[in-house]
Amino acid sequence: MAKHFDLKKQLRLHDKGLLRRLFAEQRLLADFPWDKLSSRRIEPLVQRWDRIDEGTRRVIPVVLQDVNELADGRGQRILAEEIAWRLPEKLAAFAQWNGLADKAL
Repeated sequence: MAKHFDLKKQLRLHDKGLLRRLFAEQRLLADFPWDKLSSRRIEPLVQRWDRIDEGTRRVIPVVLQDVNELADGRGQRILAEEIAWRLPEKLAAFAQWNGLADKAL
């Protein structure tokens, strides 16, 4: 069964550097002041998000929903196994992330 997903809550869970990379990969919000963002103050990001064309912003929620599903013990074991099998050189970097959500992202 799928977990409940709330975009604002999910955005609060992540390291702003990871969010910046995620948005950059989709060529979104290049001019956003990421350095001023904090987990308690994400409203500027949400406001900018709301102004992005619906078709353009479609990918981010899909990625974050997948991340939400993998941000638990079972998901972390699956990710660790896949990384060890496909990209063993990245396993140390994976282990360095503190939160389950950041590891999943």
